[in-house]
Amino acid sequence: MSAHLQVSSPLGAEQSLKPLQIATLAAYGVVLWFLAALAIRYGTPPGIFGPRANVPVYAATAAGCFALIWAASRSSRLPPGQMLPAIALVSLAALLCDGWAIAWWPTLYGAEPALLLPGIAWLSFAVGICLLWTLVLQRR
Repeated sequence: MSAHLQVSSPLGAEQSLKPLQIATLAAYGVVLWFLAALAIRYGTPPGIFGPRANVPVYAATAAGCFALIWAASRSSRLPPGQMLPAIALVSLAALLCDGWAIAWWPTLYGAEPALLLPGIAWLSFAVGICLLWTLVLQRR
């Protein structure tokens, strides 16, 4: 049994993430999730994710996602062909943590569940933008 995660790139070339890369990327996802959870907790009360702030917050998030992708690729020493599966792994770790926290530790996010919807929408947008940026970058 191989100790590598086998994935296929969009171009069909076989790629594999090494165990240390997998651990690094999963840990990166958990850290990013926790930072996003804190952003939601402390950003929701002043209305950072509210309707008036959406455009600048979402624009800054799109730019920030580009930096996060770069940091993930540098910290785990990824060649370009491994970017998409790697960022998918980061997203997977973060989304699993998010699902767990929403179900069993909702107070982490701070506010009443109905008040958290704009922050959770922002988090979903951020994950989607990270995956989109990665797909665009990998195609280059």
